Amino acid sequence: MKEKGIEPTLVVYTTLVDSFYKKGKPEEAGKLWEEMVGSGIKPDLTAYNVKAMYPANNGKPEEVREVMEEIETAGLKPDAITYNYLITCYCKNGRFEEAKEVYREFMKKHIDCNAAMFKMLVQALCGNGDFDGGLEVCRDSMKSNKIPDFRTMKVLVEGLVKGGKVEEAKEVISVVKERFPENLVGGWKKLEKQLGLSADGQEPEEVEAA
Repeated sequence: MKEKGIEPTLVVYTTLVDSFYKKGKPEEAGKLWEEMVGSGIKPDLTAYNVKAMYPANNGKPEEVREVMEEIETAGLKPDAITYNYLITCYCKNGRFEEAKEVYREFMKKHIDCNAAMFKMLVQALCGNGDFDGGLEVCRDSMKSNKIPDFRTMKVLVEGLVKGGKVEEAKEVISVVKERFPENLVGGWKKLEKQLGLSADGQEPEEVEAA
């Protein structure tokens, strides 16, 4: 482009940096970033989120936090996507308590939470056996009307029942049945019977481990 006298724009640079990161070429992405900044183009929040994505999936939370510091130094504010990357990174590194701390910090700031964060965190916490933590996030998702999908919620409900928290499991099913489309209610009714939560008094069936 430069050979033809066309200067790359922020959008072009961001797209190329994103492409290199997704191809597992962080060094090339880093060089393009330096070229972009060196040419006087100021990264916007979208560009910074692209930069945060690679360490979120392949590095340490501290690396994602460094990008967040860059965002704030630039006079911008991390958004739901930025925090989602940070929380994801903590979970990938097995640091679930810190992930929950960051999530609570995020919620206190009243930043609009996206459905992807709720789903990812419920899955991660339940996968680690923290069904209480999963329930906390689930309740927040209900308040925001961004409830995760059936598969994710099914694992949470099964875990709550196995942990003796039957009322909490019923609470989740009750709310979800009201908000999911009618064609998915049948799945919840079947799950209620399996877990012995239905009103017909049937004995629970044996539930497979999550």
